[in-house]
Amino acid sequence: MKGSSGTNYWTETGYRLGSWSAQNFDESSSSWTFVNKFDGYGSYPNGNGGVWTTYTKTLSTGGNNTISVGFKAGSQGGGSTYPGGNWNNLTICPPGLSSLNRPTNVLGATVESLVDQILRLWQNLILGQ
Repeated sequence: MKGSSGTNYWTETGYRLGSWSAQNFDESSSSWTFVNKFDGYGSYPNGNGGVWTTYTKTLSTGGNNTISVGFKAGSQGGGSTYPGGNWNNLTICPPGLSSLNRPTNVLGATVESLVDQILRLWQNLILGQ
């Protein structure tokens, strides 16, 4: 993920176990776990200098067999400057396999295709389907 600095903007990504909509990510983000967030007005970093950077989270799925991944970006108010936020790939690794070893990269041109690929990968990794 990379982002430049700006004003009154946000760029974020997070996950939540189970099957959740993009609308839920927008309306109930406190129920999601942020992987990373940039903003130009609050307590999060104001970009990262436009440098591709890996951000990681480790999770345990427990009894869940699905995961939802949300992406959100925007700006608000007069004088806001949205510098652009970028997501490159998402790597999901099964237990005991570090992303430095043999990751499963998910590349997508759109958020919808990325989410579809993630859900299929998750089913393959966890459920063997």
